[in-house]
Amino acid sequence: MISFECNPITYFLQKPEMSTGNISAVNTEFILIGFPGLEGYQHWLIIPFSVMYILAIVGNILLICIVNLEANLHTPMYTFLCVLAVVDIGLCTSTIPKMLQIFWQKACSISFEGCFIQMFFIHFLSSMESSILAVMAYDRKPEMSTGNISAVNTEFILIGFPGLEGYQHWLTIPFSVMYILAIVGNIFLICIIKLEPNLHTPMYTFLCVLAMVDIGLCTSTIPKMLQIFWQKACSISFEGCFIQMFFIHFLSSMESSTLAVMAYDRYVAIYNPLLYTSILTKAKMAKIMGVLFAGGFILTGLIPTLASMLPYCSANTIQHCFCDHMAVAKLACKDITMNSYYGLTVAFVIAGMDVLFILFTYVMILRAVSKLGSKAAQVKAFNTCGSHLFVIMYFYTTMLFTFVTYRFGKNVPPRIHVMFAVLYLLVPPMLNPIVYGVRTKEIRQGFRKHFLRKNINPNDK
Repeated sequence: MISFECNPITYFLQKPEMSTGNISAVNTEFILIGFPGLEGYQHWLIIPFSVMYILAIVGNILLICIVNLEANLHTPMYTFLCVLAVVDIGLCTSTIPKMLQIFWQKACSISFEGCFIQMFFIHFLSSMESSILAVMAYDRKPEMSTGNISAVNTEFILIGFPGLEGYQHWLTIPFSVMYILAIVGNIFLICIIKLEPNLHTPMYTFLCVLAMVDIGLCTSTIPKMLQIFWQKACSISFEGCFIQMFFIHFLSSMESSTLAVMAYDRYVAIYNPLLYTSILTKAKMAKIMGVLFAGGFILTGLIPTLASMLPYCSANTIQHCFCDHMAVAKLACKDITMNSYYGLTVAFVIAGMDVLFILFTYVMILRAVSKLGSKAAQVKAFNTCGSHLFVIMYFYTTMLFTFVTYRFGKNVPPRIHVMFAVLYLLVPPMLNPIVYGVRTKEIRQGFRKHFLRKNINPNDK
């Protein structure tokens, strides 16, 4: 659990001088200012922090109740998980309620004793969190002496599309073409934005980040898929499988978060265009992406970590084109209920929060656009959001189908699962540079200027 302790603490009284007796006042409280420099905007943070706090409390309480009520879960692994849940509840409760008071009620004071009590619980519970994770890693060490594991897997076998093994070599051509388009298109996009000074704005900076994520996302899966289809090289090492799993989930979370940030970018550009670059400075953009990077890394990093700790028996054939979390976890010789729940929780926390934020942002955009005076200004404002909306709808539709049907769609053929999972990872990276290139005049002009060496008339459409 990440600690959200508000710093710095502003001391309104100087340190008492004990030697001369010149003590005019003794500190009985401290003042917490929240986020320095953002005091006027902190009330907007109440919603996301409240939602995250409620999710943390409810999620951990449900986890404790499930483990307590289910007799099959009365094992050391789930006992440690219960302890971790209790620590998480205490860790976020030691900080978040006071933060919400600061943001909403402006109740910034905290007593002298209360400040140091909070400090103790933050550091104590953080150390407990770290220690419990270390103990859980030891708990997951496979017990080789019991004879329950007939063989130790050193590799997995990826079969590609279940039921289509004899026809998969024909898929090499379309998948190769889409992969090349994705790589070349996103590299062109990054180069155009880098070379064209007029595109050094927050919108195109986020577009560059999206392009880099897209390159990583399709590269984490497609080269291995092409090996399976063309060379029948279906094996992947144990470590390589979980590394691939991490990059797939981490980069997917980054894609989702970047799309959410781009929605906010469009809102700022439409609602307050004169202060656009002042609000979204380079420092603020770096902080935003840094927070998203850290959050995605921690939440998605636990998915392959927990899956790699499961005991795997003789079965090592994955009914998939790549190391999908649930496709791999189903090979374990142990109950994977918690792995499934955690995967779903991460998906709904990251993607769900992003979708809610995007919906809220576009409601605000519609309100802002409706207040614009001229029809031409409204059309122009909607055009700036068109590409983004198209990419969002495709990305989240395929993501939703992939996550939900793999866990609940028992009657859906496996090859359909795999096909949608592949399209979810490959098509957005291929479409994004095409959609933004076709619909964005500045990118089209930059392409003609820097790659076709043509003179550009600024009034050209």
